[in-house]
Amino acid sequence: MPPVVHTELKKRLLAKMTIVGDCWEFNGEILRNGYGRLTATLAGNRMRFSAHRLSYMLFVGPIPDNLVIDHLCRNRRCFNPKHLEAVTILENVRRSLPFKPKKIGNRYEYCQRGHMDWIIGYNGFRTCHTCRMEREKLRQRKIRLERKMA
Repeated sequence: MPPVVHTELKKRLLAKMTIVGDCWEFNGEILRNGYGRLTATLAGNRMRFSAHRLSYMLFVGPIPDNLVIDHLCRNRRCFNPKHLEAVTILENVRRSLPFKPKKIGNRYEYCQRGHMDWIIGYNGFRTCHTCRMEREKLRQRKIRLERKMA
């Protein structure tokens, strides 16, 4: 990356930082999987970067081929370069195993957001009641906004 682009991306990334303990949490766009994403236009092309990968490239150096970036702090929003390490996929999976949700039989005890209130949905599958209610509230809010705009 040219130095001007490098500096501009650094400024944009650091502008979306909230310090929580030792972590630099990304407070921009957060994907469903918990990772931060930054969108930038470079040489006329719109590009999307994972916040932690971009941070590694800007502050540490290029990511070696066949390696992924592991969060040593286990916080997916964190992009502090001191908490990031390039490792193999196998090592990344190995490190994450103690942090996986506890299973009961072949089912998880907790949902992805850490809730424990499972219900059987209309389709016959288990679903988290709290997450379902949050999705419903967002859906209703969107409908109300659309009605106001019409």
